[in-house]
Amino acid sequence: MCVAEDQRFHAAVTAAAHSPLLAEFMAEISQPIAESRNESLCQPGRPAQSLEQHQLVADAVRAGSPEDAARAMHTHVDSVGKVKLLDWRPEGE
Repeated sequence: MCVAEDQRFHAAVTAAAHSPLLAEFMAEISQPIAESRNESLCQPGRPAQSLEQHQLVADAVRAGSPEDAARAMHTHVDSVGKVKLLDWRPEGE
């Protein structure tokens, strides 16, 4: 997974939410999170884990389950936050 794909995924989820507030928020944080996105996707094993997390979000959106989508996105954001804090470890380590 590359940075551009990650950006496209998050833009698609934002669009699917049909929320002007979320769209504005994502536009506001796009530059500040760029460093985190780049760092996260450079960590060993992280791109695969991110892709798996994205799949869970996408599946929930397709199923029309906002609760599952929110839960999956929360898990994803939490794991990315740990990378930014240099706290993330590949699973099994």
